[in-house]
Amino acid sequence: MYQKEYDKLLLDVKRLREKLVQMDAELQHYRTRSYKGCGNEGIEAYEEFKRREKLRAEVRNELKHKNVRISELQRLIRQERQRVNERRSNLFLQRFKDNAKLIISDDQYELILKMTMDGETQCLNK
Repeated sequence: MYQKEYDKLLLDVKRLREKLVQMDAELQHYRTRSYKGCGNEGIEAYEEFKRREKLRAEVRNELKHKNVRISELQRLIRQERQRVNERRSNLFLQRFKDNAKLIISDDQYELILKMTMDGETQCLNK
Protein backbone atom coordinates (compact mmCIF):
# COMPACT_ATOMS: atom_id res chain seq x y z
CA MET A 1 0.00 0.00 0.00
CA TYR A 2 2.77 2.42 0.91
CA GLN A 3 5.39 0.80 -1.31
CA LYS A 4 4.70 2.90 -4.45
CA GLU A 5 5.01 6.17 -2.56
CA TYR A 6 8.15 4.86 -0.82
CA ASP A 7 9.78 3.90 -4.14
CA LYS A 8 8.86 7.26 -5.68
CA LEU A 9 10.33 9.13 -2.71
CA LEU A 10 13.57 7.15 -2.93
CA LEU A 11 13.96 8.22 -6.55
CA ASP A 12 13.18 11.83 -5.63
CA VAL A 13 15.75 11.78 -2.82
CA LYS A 14 18.39 10.38 -5.15
CA ARG A 15 17.62 13.12 -7.69
CA LEU A 16 17.75 15.83 -5.00
CA ARG A 17 21.09 14.58 -3.66
CA GLU A 18 22.56 14.71 -7.15
CA LYS A 19 21.15 18.20 -7.55
CA LEU A 20 22.75 19.28 -4.25
CA VAL A 21 26.15 18.03 -5.39
CA GLN A 22 25.77 20.02 -8.60
CA MET A 23 24.62 23.10 -6.67
CA ASP A 24 27.60 22.83 -4.31
CA ALA A 25 29.96 22.90 -7.29
CA GLU A 26 28.16 25.93 -8.72
CA LEU A 27 28.27 27.71 -5.35
CA GLN A 28 32.00 27.11 -5.11
CA HIS A 29 32.44 28.54 -8.60
CA TYR A 30 30.48 31.71 -7.81
CA ARG A 31 32.16 32.11 -4.42
CA THR A 32 35.55 31.97 -6.10
CA ARG A 33 34.44 34.43 -8.78
CA SER A 34 33.13 36.87 -6.18
CA TYR A 35 36.48 36.84 -4.34
CA LYS A 36 38.57 37.21 -7.49
CA GLY A 37 36.26 39.58 -9.34
CA CYS A 38 36.89 43.27 -9.46
CA GLY A 39 34.20 45.92 -9.30
CA ASN A 40 30.86 45.03 -10.85
CA GLU A 41 31.90 41.52 -11.81
CA GLY A 42 32.63 40.64 -8.19
CA ILE A 43 29.37 42.18 -6.98
CA GLU A 44 27.33 40.37 -9.64
CA ALA A 45 29.04 37.09 -8.82
CA TYR A 46 28.34 37.63 -5.12
CA GLU A 47 24.64 38.36 -5.80
CA GLU A 48 24.39 35.24 -7.96
CA PHE A 49 26.13 33.29 -5.18
CA LYS A 50 23.55 34.49 -2.63
CA ARG A 51 20.65 33.68 -4.97
CA ARG A 52 21.96 30.18 -5.59
CA GLU A 53 22.63 29.72 -1.88
CA LYS A 54 18.92 30.35 -1.20
CA LEU A 55 17.94 27.86 -3.89
CA ARG A 56 20.26 25.29 -2.34
CA ALA A 57 18.67 25.86 1.07
CA GLU A 58 15.24 25.22 -0.45
CA VAL A 59 16.45 21.98 -2.02
CA ARG A 60 18.00 20.88 1.29
CA ASN A 61 14.74 21.63 3.08
CA GLU A 62 12.77 19.61 0.52
CA LEU A 63 15.25 16.75 0.89
CA LYS A 64 14.88 16.86 4.67
CA HIS A 65 11.08 16.63 4.42
CA LYS A 66 11.28 13.73 1.99
CA ASN A 67 13.67 11.87 4.29
CA VAL A 68 11.25 12.33 7.19
CA ARG A 69 8.41 10.96 5.06
CA ILE A 70 10.58 8.00 4.02
CA SER A 71 11.17 7.19 7.69
CA GLU A 72 7.43 7.35 8.36
CA LEU A 73 6.71 5.09 5.40
CA GLN A 74 9.36 2.60 6.52
CA ARG A 75 7.67 2.41 9.91
CA LEU A 76 4.22 2.00 8.34
CA ILE A 77 5.45 -0.69 5.93
CA ARG A 78 7.12 -2.56 8.80
CA GLN A 79 3.90 -2.42 10.86
CA GLU A 80 1.86 -3.58 7.87
CA ARG A 81 4.18 -6.56 7.29
CA GLN A 82 4.01 -7.41 10.98
CA ARG A 83 0.20 -7.40 10.90
CA VAL A 84 0.18 -9.63 7.82
CA ASN A 85 2.60 -12.05 9.47
CA GLU A 86 0.50 -12.13 12.63
CA ARG A 87 -2.65 -12.82 10.59
CA ARG A 88 -0.89 -15.64 8.76
CA SER A 89 0.38 -17.07 12.02
CA ASN A 90 -3.05 -16.84 13.65
CA LEU A 91 -4.71 -18.41 10.63
CA PHE A 92 -2.22 -21.29 10.61
CA LEU A 93 -2.68 -21.81 14.35
CA GLN A 94 -6.47 -21.79 14.01
CA ARG A 95 -6.34 -24.32 11.16
CA PHE A 96 -3.97 -26.47 13.17
CA LYS A 97 -6.27 -26.38 16.18
CA ASP A 98 -9.32 -27.25 14.08
CA ASN A 99 -7.55 -30.15 12.40
CA ALA A 100 -6.09 -31.39 15.68
CA LYS A 101 -9.52 -31.35 17.33
CA LEU A 102 -10.88 -33.50 14.50
CA ILE A 103 -8.26 -36.15 15.21
CA ILE A 104 -7.98 -36.09 18.99
CA SER A 105 -10.26 -35.31 21.90
CA ASP A 106 -10.31 -31.96 23.68
CA ASP A 107 -8.55 -33.39 26.75
CA GLN A 108 -5.74 -34.84 24.65
CA TYR A 109 -5.43 -31.57 22.75
CA GLU A 110 -5.14 -29.55 25.98
CA LEU A 111 -2.51 -31.96 27.28
CA ILE A 112 -0.46 -31.71 24.08
CA LEU A 113 -0.79 -27.92 24.11
CA LYS A 114 0.33 -27.74 27.74
CA MET A 115 3.32 -29.99 27.07
CA THR A 116 4.30 -27.91 24.05
CA MET A 117 4.05 -24.62 25.92
CA ASP A 118 6.06 -26.04 28.84
CA GLY A 119 8.73 -27.20 26.40
CA GLU A 120 8.94 -23.76 24.80
CA THR A 121 9.33 -22.02 28.16
CA GLN A 122 12.04 -24.48 29.16
CA CYS A 123 13.88 -23.81 25.91
CA LEU A 124 13.60 -20.05 26.48
CA ASN A 125 14.89 -20.36 30.03
CA LYS A 126 18.05 -22.20 28.95
